[in-house]
Amino acid sequence: RDGAAAMPLSKVMRNPVIVRNGCAEAPFNLSLLRPPSNEGGTWDVPTSGLLCFDLAAGEVLLGMEPADPVPPTSRVQEMMRSSKIRVGDPRRSRLFLGEVKRLSEESEWMACLQALSMDFVLEPEEVLGLCITDIRSPPNCGQEPARTCAALLPCLEGTRRLRKAFSSLRCLADLQLSHGMGIEIMSLNLENPTNHYRLNLDNLGDRCVAQQLMLLNRWEARILQASGHPDISERGDTKNFRNVTLDSQGFAWGSEEWGIPTEGILVFDYVSTRRPDASVSPIEQAIWDRLLSVMRRVYLSSRTLKVDGTERQAPEQAHEQVISGPGIGNTVTAAEALGIGTLREEDLLWAIRAISARIYLTCRQIRELMCIFSNQES
Repeated sequence: RDGAAAMPLSKVMRNPVIVRNGCAEAPFNLSLLRPPSNEGGTWDVPTSGLLCFDLAAGEVLLGMEPADPVPPTSRVQEMMRSSKIRVGDPRRSRLFLGEVKRLSEESEWMACLQALSMDFVLEPEEVLGLCITDIRSPPNCGQEPARTCAALLPCLEGTRRLRKAFSSLRCLADLQLSHGMGIEIMSLNLENPTNHYRLNLDNLGDRCVAQQLMLLNRWEARILQASGHPDISERGDTKNFRNVTLDSQGFAWGSEEWGIPTEGILVFDYVSTRRPDASVSPIEQAIWDRLLSVMRRVYLSSRTLKVDGTERQAPEQAHEQVISGPGIGNTVTAAEALGIGTLREEDLLWAIRAISARIYLTCRQIRELMCIFSNQES
């Protein structure tokens, strides 16, 4: 920002020193760096010497107003977008992706996909252009569409673009494989990020999840500090990451460290410091009772089924079990007898997490929800 809205250089450039003609370091006066007098001009800077300083871009990256009402997802996407390149022009996009398609070595191809995922914002059509092709000449393009799509998921902004990229894959096997490789980034809910995570940092999608959580942590820590609340982190370092291990070994960041390790299996619990606003109201009990009834029936249908007054254990694939009897009438499947489909426990938990930021519950309602699950870990 320029003019009155500009941030003082002293907040961005910390501990500036300058070295001239091999002499000892001397403190540098930042007032000597003068902004341009007109739009499009250049800054006045020293023409000789070695200028050293610590870059503190936190306020630039996170925004100058810590208590703004921007949703967490929008804020993190904005921060991610600020460090990435958008090709934009369709002609430039075709030329750029055409050069990527011509790479012949698989190692170069994968390195290029990694660079794209870290530094570029792409549209679903551009991702699919690298995943699927009718041209036989590109040696790598189109050979592994599922792996390519999963590698480029960090380039896509928003769930709509993610779904569009997945839905355009040509076969179910590719869809299942790419979904399995990108399950962590597909499941990330920044509106309610509190969860247990196990991320393979060699996987580009998992690494993107860790980066987004770290950016969210910096934003939440800044809001907490501005509101006057004490630091409640595990190690007193403002990190919302708890019980952290890297390759099964204890791991901790320094108080000023915000980077992600380059490789390994990172396991942690993320505990958000955000809480519901005092003005929100819990979901109406009648609606909650209906939701609970549906969840209970869907979950229990894969575990027990009552036929002729007798409870029987349903198999894992309850919808494939054919049953009949006086209490049922015609021969039907277990799921048909209940009028619903079946879900695994983890599927139901995934669905609950997806809506968790859109409803508010009382303590009693949370207890009612917990009573559905028989698995202690769930």
